[in-house]
Amino acid sequence: MKNQVFQLLLILSTLFLFNCDTRLDPIDKIPKNRAFQSVEDVKMAYLNCFRTAATQFSEWSSILTDDVRVSTANANSKITYFTWQYTAADEFRWYGSYRTIDDINRTLQAAEEMSDKKPSASAELKGLMAQLHGLRAYAYWNLLNGFSRVQQPQSLGVPLKAEKHIDIFEMPPRVRVREVLDFIETDMRIAERGIPANVPIDEFNRDGLTALEARMALETGDFKRAIAKASELISRYPLAGRNEFPEVWTDRSKAGVIMKRTYTEGESKIGCYWQTIDGNINFNPSVALLARYADDDIRKQVYFHIVGTEKEEDINQNQIAKYPGKSDELEYLNDMKLVRVAEMYFIRAEALAKSGNWTAAAQDVNAIRQTRMEHPADLHFSSQKDAIEKILEAKRKEMCYEGTRWFDLKRNGLPVTRGEKDRFAQGESTLPADDYHWLFPVPQGEIHVNDNIDQGDQNPGY
Repeated sequence: MKNQVFQLLLILSTLFLFNCDTRLDPIDKIPKNRAFQSVEDVKMAYLNCFRTAATQFSEWSSILTDDVRVSTANANSKITYFTWQYTAADEFRWYGSYRTIDDINRTLQAAEEMSDKKPSASAELKGLMAQLHGLRAYAYWNLLNGFSRVQQPQSLGVPLKAEKHIDIFEMPPRVRVREVLDFIETDMRIAERGIPANVPIDEFNRDGLTALEARMALETGDFKRAIAKASELISRYPLAGRNEFPEVWTDRSKAGVIMKRTYTEGESKIGCYWQTIDGNINFNPSVALLARYADDDIRKQVYFHIVGTEKEEDINQNQIAKYPGKSDELEYLNDMKLVRVAEMYFIRAEALAKSGNWTAAAQDVNAIRQTRMEHPADLHFSSQKDAIEKILEAKRKEMCYEGTRWFDLKRNGLPVTRGEKDRFAQGESTLPADDYHWLFPVPQGEIHVNDNIDQGDQNPGY
């Protein structure tokens, strides 16, 4: 085991090192023909790619929207994001995403070469390559959805580092959204044909790929496909019941979880996104969000530690507790739930509502409510506008701190509006739907070093 760890660290700390832009260092530290010598090497590299690609927008989505408030104990942590004052000096995982994409490309190249040389290992290698294609699609989609308008095919997308052959001097330009979507679609079809059926929940599996298709279809307005893909997963995964639900968030149960990223001791703790390990609270749950839960809602007990919502001193002690830790010894350290079946209910509900089927949309939302509340009253929708408002409110209560809120508002052209008790003294209370901050900035460092991206390719406003 120590040998394997050493090999992995050696490969990943040398072969995959390059500048913090879409170009690479001109010199690899290990000759290519020695970096990958076995299928096990490819497997370890793939798993590293999964760990770095498998991220959610959990922290930023909550801070940029209306799900948190700034605690009085906050020592200027991420205030510029809360007040929408970020600039092109901020990178929003641009560099990290391209590091991961390059790791995937290099691993794919090595796997293909090894498959040619070792036909006996080709079946396992083909499965790993299919997972890598799925991961690359996942990484590009997250980039595209953050930095572009995915509903506008001819608008600027993101640079494509598409070739498995590594060009250390490559300076890819921003291409149109349509071209990136086509590339993602090609990767997904390769993944669909090759990902083995027995891939576990904590790797990039077939159902994770189906979930990605459902998300993309909803965002790009392909409601028929969104309904079909979400329905596939809903038919295979039951929702976690009230008794199981608390165990999901301590990782003792996998009920309703389709794909996750396992975290181990020594890694960054997801529960520390909003508070420090020593208990200092930087962001409280917003008072407006807490007010939306009924007292018999199991999520109110599981997601929060609530002292009070009236007095300022009590509000500042309220805590986000959705990621409490696997145990008392591993406080705040939890697995990241990349896909839950509950999200598929909301994807299908929104797609159904936008297709005019409000009754079926309401049934999906009510199915969630029935597993989370003791005495839920069924919701009914009177119009598409009414349906979308109620679906997004219900989704906010289920999916808070899982990275969906920002994109739900952005997709539907809705503003961020914070309640009176959730505003920051030096910041605004509303981010209008047409504000330029809904698109993240291309990092200025990328513009400086990439000859094929200039200031004219920057997103408007930065």
